[in-house]
Amino acid sequence: MNVFVTALCDVANITKSGVGIRISPRTPTISCLFFADDSLLFCKTKLASGVKLKSIIEDFCKLSEQLINFQKTSIVVSKNATHAQKQVVAGVFNIPQRDTLGSI
Repeated sequence: MNVFVTALCDVANITKSGVGIRISPRTPTISCLFFADDSLLFCKTKLASGVKLKSIIEDFCKLSEQLINFQKTSIVVSKNATHAQKQVVAGVFNIPQRDTLGSI
């Protein structure tokens, strides 16, 4: 997991990578949050950002031989995102989209 987090943080620290979020301009970029068995990964609603994040996830899965449980996975997109942006992200990940982070 340390390798995964490092890869996410390294990409998030690249200007305009689109991976990660900032709470305000002067704060560090947050690329992920982990809670027990849950993970939150952040990226912008742009094709390049989604592809980059998906690539990092796929590399991690190959190296660790772990798989994503798609039955327990969903995407939550900002309410400020356009319908087109939501479709782009959903298309990159091919994962169901939800309105909130609530339980499945």
